[in-house]
Amino acid sequence: MTEITAPKSPVTTAEFADGIREQLKYSQGVTVEQATPADVYVASSLVVRHYLQDAWFKTQQDMVNGNTKAVGYLSAEFLMGKQLRNALLNAGMIDQFDEAVKDLGFEPQDVIDVEHEPGLGNGGLGRLAACFIDSLASLGVPAFGYGIQYKYGIFEQAFDKDGKQIEKPDYWLTNEEPWGHIDYNRSQKVSFGGEVVEENGKKIWKPAWSVRAVPVDYMVPGYASGRVNTLRLWSAKSYDEFDLLTFNKSEYLDAVKPQVKAENISKILYPEDSTPQGKALRLEQQYFFVAASLHDAIRVFYPGQSKPDLTTFPSKITFQLNDTHPVIGIPELMRILIDEYGYDWDTAWSITTKTFNYTCHTLLVQGARQSGPPNCCPATWKSSTRSTSTSSPNSRPRPVTRPRSSACASSPTRRTPRSAWHTSPPPVAPTSTASPNCTPNCSRTSPFVTSPTSTATSSPTSPTASPPVASSASPTRACPPSSPKASAPTSG
Repeated sequence: MTEITAPKSPVTTAEFADGIREQLKYSQGVTVEQATPADVYVASSLVVRHYLQDAWFKTQQDMVNGNTKAVGYLSAEFLMGKQLRNALLNAGMIDQFDEAVKDLGFEPQDVIDVEHEPGLGNGGLGRLAACFIDSLASLGVPAFGYGIQYKYGIFEQAFDKDGKQIEKPDYWLTNEEPWGHIDYNRSQKVSFGGEVVEENGKKIWKPAWSVRAVPVDYMVPGYASGRVNTLRLWSAKSYDEFDLLTFNKSEYLDAVKPQVKAENISKILYPEDSTPQGKALRLEQQYFFVAASLHDAIRVFYPGQSKPDLTTFPSKITFQLNDTHPVIGIPELMRILIDEYGYDWDTAWSITTKTFNYTCHTLLVQGARQSGPPNCCPATWKSSTRSTSTSSPNSRPRPVTRPRSSACASSPTRRTPRSAWHTSPPPVAPTSTASPNCTPNCSRTSPFVTSPTSTATSSPTSPTASPPVASSASPTRACPPSSPKASAPTSG
């Protein structure tokens, strides 16, 4: 691993204060006397970004040019918390900030409190993702976090006069947000729906519609490590967001329909899915960010190459699937390898099985993603889980055989009669035919049998493998993370 000197920044209090004054003047357009705590917050954040920028560039350069495998952490949630105080802590500049802000006539805590916490997560799953990418940076492990930049978060909680909860949009991006860097030049095209047609003896996917996935990059500085990793969140935009002819016919709503349809994908975290439209939107969200992330990783590690040797892809990056939301990335990588780069099925499957690992968070039925085509959204399902068009109809993935450990022999799983369960049906593992189960190789004690409290991390072996069945020892126990070591992203 490339050594990077920990950033014991020589920045003094006076230099930090001068930086705030400069950002207030040239970025905020105010003097110190005119500034509000919100202005000072933005200016201070830009100063911290300025001092982290060189380490960020060096981290990215070493990730691509070095010989250390990177981690791509795919997660629907990242509950990062407020950015300024964490960045100051990890960069070792808290004292300079506190003293500089006081010298300018402001209270540090007032400035810190201005920041609106990013609405990018809900609970344990999102906080685990945030802790992992923070820890990876602190340990000096090159990594990308990949997710969605939800414009309105999950929701803002309020209560009516009767004490009932009211869910309001979380306008966390309403005011200036100094941490996210939007890069339109590195956007990715993500397509949905359509049909497969045959042209010149070859089957081709003709999508019905496409969106532009625009990356918004956030710095993730490690604690005293000098490593600044990247959290790359995707925002959905339309390629045809405004129809001028339709608008000039006074059909104003119809003129922006494509824009609304595209941007709905990144509007909120976990849209209501009790309707067919809601189910379709959730599936579109999942496919959107994993498809964009996989194409982005190929762009990062094979810059400027139209025909890269993707057999080396697993040696450059390993993708950690944080629960079931991003598992659609497995068939999507197969589609990319076969349809876009011309690999045969066996080669593509070999690359795919070496690229992905999986963290299981829950074995409850309500946490599982079903594998059958949903009645709600056949068009979306066809595009996002389509069998790769160039493979033979008789092709089947070949199971990867590996020696089973003694743990499997000593702890056989048993099918539990439904009568043994209380009010809930037996929990099952995620049933997607493309997703790995929690412990396919018995690499650790099975949470289905004797250790329901451990979070399992594994690599996919075969999409045809049957998921294990839970024993009756703990019928409704979930599978939360027990320790960082148990579910840490693996690079091997």
